[in-house]
Amino acid sequence: MAKYRIKQFYWAVSSFLKKVDEDYLIRYLNQEERALFDKMTRADRHHAIRVAKDAEAYYKSLMKYTDNIEISKEEIIKLSLLHDVGKQVYPLNIINKSIVVLLGKLTRNKLKKLSKFNAVYIYYYHPKEGVKLLKDFGYSNEFLYAVENHHEEDVEETLPLKILKYADNKN
Repeated sequence: MAKYRIKQFYWAVSSFLKKVDEDYLIRYLNQEERALFDKMTRADRHHAIRVAKDAEAYYKSLMKYTDNIEISKEEIIKLSLLHDVGKQVYPLNIINKSIVVLLGKLTRNKLKKLSKFNAVYIYYYHPKEGVKLLKDFGYSNEFLYAVENHHEEDVEETLPLKILKYADNKN
C-alpha cells in the first residue's frame, strides 16, 4: 500500500494533460461537463482520465462475454471522468491531501469524526458533494448512485459502480 501511495503522490506532482487527454475530454464531455471537470485540481483531473481509460478497458473486456450491458461505454467514461467533481467544493493541494490520506489510514478512518474541518470533510464526503453538482445534468439514478457510492463498501454493486470502483482503485 505504501508503494501505491508514493506512486499516487508522484502522479499528482508530475501530471500534465497531454494532447491525447485533451482530445479524450472533447470526445466525451459537453461544455457544461467540461467546465465542471476543469474546476478540479490538476491532480484530480489527471486521476479522472486514468480512471476513465481503465474503466473503458474493463468495460470492453466485459463486452467480450456479453452484449447485454445496460450502460454504454460513453456513459462509463463520462461517469469515470466526473466521479470526483465533488472535490472541487474544497480543493486539497497535494500536501493537505497526503496528510489527510495518511491520517485516515493511521486512524483507521476515525479521522472521519473530524469532518467539521474542510479537508477531512471533502476527503470523506466528496461523493455526496459530487451528486449535488451533477443532479441537474439529467444523469440516470444509476449514474448518480455510482458517484455517491464509489468509496462505499457495503452497498449494492450495480455494474456502473463495479466498473468505477475497479478503475478508481487502480488509480
